Amino acid sequence: MNQTNATVPQSSTTEQIVASNAETEPYKPKEIRNWLQDELRLAKVYWQEKIQPFIIDRKLRHLQFEISRKAYSRVEATMANARQWNAGEWPVSAGKRNGDDGKHFPIPAEGFLATEKFRKPEPLLLDKSLKPETLAMIAAPMIGKRVPKLLPSSEAVRIAHDLLTAAQDYLDTFRERQTRDFREHLVTGDNTVSFDEIEQSNEKEPCQLPLLPTVQTKRNRGHLKLSAIRAAVSRFYKTRTDLPPKKLTEAKENCLLNNRIPLSDLCAMRWERFKNFSQKQQLHVLHRKPRQSKRPKKDLPKSAGTSPISAGRQRK
Repeated sequence: MNQTNATVPQSSTTEQIVASNAETEPYKPKEIRNWLQDELRLAKVYWQEKIQPFIIDRKLRHLQFEISRKAYSRVEATMANARQWNAGEWPVSAGKRNGDDGKHFPIPAEGFLATEKFRKPEPLLLDKSLKPETLAMIAAPMIGKRVPKLLPSSEAVRIAHDLLTAAQDYLDTFRERQTRDFREHLVTGDNTVSFDEIEQSNEKEPCQLPLLPTVQTKRNRGHLKLSAIRAAVSRFYKTRTDLPPKKLTEAKENCLLNNRIPLSDLCAMRWERFKNFSQKQQLHVLHRKPRQSKRPKKDLPKSAGTSPISAGRQRK
């Protein structure tokens, strides 16, 4: 990731927040600094916990790449916003910047460290020079472990032919899907993801990025069922405020009717679920009452009347 002090354009959400704060609330530099710092922290944790472990050292297919790319862009944007604040260039209102408040209330340097851990995701593109014969040769040793060592010549040829055919079918399918995804993105500006694809992505497989992970990692063994996905989609559209209520209702009904959601909305829902849960956990820790240590019980004086041996005896 680029570690220069160059800034990137703010997101529309950031611009809306800045504009609304300027009109309705007094300028409080410390609160704005805390908000920017928290956004940066959450973006980095989201990348490190919900993206990076599933994509490290590999190139990504369409859906996984788009989700990872948006998460990476969020880290870049929040990092740039934090630098903009520290440099005194953060927009407070029309024509006004935060100026020296960036020096008086800076975002600590620790937030900008270890940027080498945030490697930009790369898409898996089909190499035009790749031939089915090459894939078949790579797959042959894997198949060889499952079959007897001594095979008739005709059987060995059949297996080789099956490998070559499977490799050719795979390349053809890959080319068709890559072309279709590109065409859909070019024509509509977006594409959709089925609820079945989301559910299947939560299966415990190596190098599988969950399209919509559970909020709590250990809950339901990290698996979201179809009913839970539908409920999460419904809640997401109920809490959105960036569109008129009528459009949000139509979008929600369309998703639930077709069991599909736009990829951009899926990325936003994935982030909002993580962010809301993290903030609730943080508030819970802040408001949690410290445990009171139990005071040791004082030893009561023993009396003769409590002893079973001397109980009821009269003094001489």
